[in-house]
Amino acid sequence: MAGADGEATPRDMTAAVPAGSSGGEDPYARKWWVLVAVCLALFMAILDSTVVNIAIPTIVEDLGASLSEIEWVLNAYTLTFAALLITFGRLGDMYGRRRMFVLGLVIFGAGSMACGFAPNPSALIAARVVQASGAAFMMPATLSLTAVSFPPEQRGLALGIWGAVSGVALAVGPTLGGLVTENLGWQYIFFINIPIIAIAIPFTLWAVRESRDTRDHTLDWFGALLSIAVLVSFNYAMIEGPGRGWGDPVIVGLLTASAVLLLVFIAWERRAKEPVLDLDLFRDRTFSAGNATGAILMFGMMGVFFMVPLFLQTQLGFGAVRAGLALTPMSFAIMFAAPVSGRLSDKIGSKWLIFAGLLVTAASVWWLSYIALDTTIAWLAAPFIVAGIGMGLVMAPMTSAVMASAPEAEEGSAAGILSTMRQVGAVMGIAVLGAVFASQMSVSIGHAVRETDTMPPELAASLADVVEEESGEMMGGLALDVESLRDEIPEEAFAPLLADSIADTIEEIPEDIRISIPDEALEAMSDPESLASGEGMPDDVAEMVPPEIRSMFESSVERDLADRFEAFAAEMETASGEAFVESMSYAFRVAAIVLALGALIALAMRPGSNVEHHEEAQQTYAAH
Repeated sequence: MAGADGEATPRDMTAAVPAGSSGGEDPYARKWWVLVAVCLALFMAILDSTVVNIAIPTIVEDLGASLSEIEWVLNAYTLTFAALLITFGRLGDMYGRRRMFVLGLVIFGAGSMACGFAPNPSALIAARVVQASGAAFMMPATLSLTAVSFPPEQRGLALGIWGAVSGVALAVGPTLGGLVTENLGWQYIFFINIPIIAIAIPFTLWAVRESRDTRDHTLDWFGALLSIAVLVSFNYAMIEGPGRGWGDPVIVGLLTASAVLLLVFIAWERRAKEPVLDLDLFRDRTFSAGNATGAILMFGMMGVFFMVPLFLQTQLGFGAVRAGLALTPMSFAIMFAAPVSGRLSDKIGSKWLIFAGLLVTAASVWWLSYIALDTTIAWLAAPFIVAGIGMGLVMAPMTSAVMASAPEAEEGSAAGILSTMRQVGAVMGIAVLGAVFASQMSVSIGHAVRETDTMPPELAASLADVVEEESGEMMGGLALDVESLRDEIPEEAFAPLLADSIADTIEEIPEDIRISIPDEALEAMSDPESLASGEGMPDDVAEMVPPEIRSMFESSVERDLADRFEAFAAEMETASGEAFVESMSYAFRVAAIVLALGALIALAMRPGSNVEHHEEAQQTYAAH
């Protein structure tokens, strides 16, 4: 920041000159080494939010974890990470971004060690909280350190590389997790972080200059606690909503609480002497639109990152590694597009690059909505490449625009806000698109059950009602669990099926045996109401039928019922696959529409280069 006479202020000198260097040293001399250091940490932090997914079956078997416990192995990281980003980004501005970055590396390493040695699910969940806390220290610092280590005219390129690493980490997480789990064990998806951290800490201390706002500050602790409460309540509700149901009192209460707390937080921050979140940043339309597009990009792409690998493994039978490798074309496309778009954003600004990138991404996700049960990896490659190009076009310009719209003293806070918005977008994407998927899956399976020709219409209607009302319990392994469905139906509902089975069995009784059964008994045996209880023949009927014939008849009925349910289960397995594809396609189209709306939001950004925006932000900050 410059004073009114154009002379550099003391804070500018601190920001511009590396610690321990003379004033004549080039402040950007080690910029590429800085980028290497922050990208190592960035890759680890993002990777550990996705790499665990692929190891879930092994962790369940090894630690004996329940479904709810294994969900929290994933969610504890996401929830903690999202809740702490804004506060920890502000701490970097106040106490030094390099210092917070190194502290994050230490905490992340300790959490990784604890994860690898966890003896039970509870210990693993607690260790994931520690790990996420370290990641929350690192993530805002990766952005702010990159921004202050490069001159404004090169920041787009640097942030393009940052964006490429971010996208690649998301895409390769399942592949790397599968390789490590299959060859070394699930513990090593955490242990591999340790040698990287051991190298990154001394490397960071050598390469990265300290930067912070040198004015005296005090942390707005109440504001920080309010921000954490808002994010925890909202994200917890979004994570648990699909499972509990959006009408569940806990979910409704949490969403209401998060809205009320948000209003309290805004009111407090407007009056606070040194707010943890400078709301004036959002007066800049580029800053606001940039954060919104970041959230929307992550919202839309969660369908790809989570649903496609699930589809490949559950429906096409791919192994973990092969499913992860299917995403490789996207990774390469991001690696190519992000640095190129970053360099372009330095020259022409971010607006039209983000607009074009979101439209391209929306088109690719809509293209993926035509996925089918006979889809091949070769077919997937084309839309994945297009998606990678679209993401690459958005990531760097979006990040560059947000950072350029914030004054240097607020870059840690701005980075925390952007990271939080991206994380919130990801959580919302999983929750909302997951709810869309589950709802459509329930409708599609319910329709298939109603239309089945292996069950009588009355029973099919009862089965369909249960599927539609209790789809979560009925959809074990993302296919209809016929045994669980059968257990949920009252015995009397099976009367039509039993009647059909009895009629077919009687028709199959040989004539020489039929003549030995009294007509009165045959008539009683043919009456479905007399046998609807499923408890066998009534005593008065049983006395008329020879024991060996009675036993043969009952066994035949049981076999016929078993055959009918086996045929029904096979039909529903096929229907489940078709419903999965139909539901995933529906969710993808919703995601594509949201991404396209995000492109329209990008049009609210100011035209011009990000260098101009950065200088304007500095001048505005100086005027205050």
